[in-house]
Amino acid sequence: RLVLTRILGHLAQFSRELWGTGPAVPTKSTGPSTSAKKGHGFSNKWTAPLVGMNVQHLKDIFLYDFSYSRLTFSSKVLRRDWEVLCIPDLPKGRQQDWLARVCLTTLLSPVESVDPELRQRRDVHHYRYVKESFTWILDDDCDFDQALNGLSPEVKLFALLKTEGNFGQRLSWSQVQAALSVAVKLGIITQAQVKGCNEKLDDWVKKGIDADGLWCTRETLEVVRQKVVTSPSQIMGIFAETGVFSVTSVWADFMDTEQ
Repeated sequence: RLVLTRILGHLAQFSRELWGTGPAVPTKSTGPSTSAKKGHGFSNKWTAPLVGMNVQHLKDIFLYDFSYSRLTFSSKVLRRDWEVLCIPDLPKGRQQDWLARVCLTTLLSPVESVDPELRQRRDVHHYRYVKESFTWILDDDCDFDQALNGLSPEVKLFALLKTEGNFGQRLSWSQVQAALSVAVKLGIITQAQVKGCNEKLDDWVKKGIDADGLWCTRETLEVVRQKVVTSPSQIMGIFAETGVFSVTSVWADFMDTEQ
């Protein structure tokens, strides 16, 4: 445990040296920079999450709203797989609400009274955050897709990372992988680009292991991976450094909210 703590300390130092602590975003050619083209041509943009927004609370509301249609008296839930994405709604004057799409796939235990085809249920619903009461309300009539399509690809990815981290600034390895997996499904990035991001993360891990004078075996790499903590802005920095996204004016909107 002590060795692992030292390795993670090295990783944190490497991360700070690479990305710094300010709002700048690294690029291959110029280093940290927030210079960008003016105007990005997208109808929607990132805004700071509203006070009280909580993804776990959203999941609890979803289960309360729809549990009656998901279970039978004789069945058990074996696994729940969530895909949640929270994004700003299209701006309406000075007000900008937040929307969420919640997809839950539930696997039920096999019992004679349950049709095999109904053992796996998939439900998708949309919610709107009500800031006055600090809660989410069902709103399947909202135009979530229009709001999503109005965002630039990098903001979509950032929104997935922020949602997975419950709007905080810390992400585990598994949370990063979950967000990137959904990003591939949505066509924001490719599997090859995910591989490139993971290779960069592994380079950090290997540096931390080497700094502690240990051999970097596959087993050691896997153990340390699961303990790594990164942030949405650091993951976005990797995609900028590797050339997946160019740094444009849209970066200022979401990087400034990370400070």
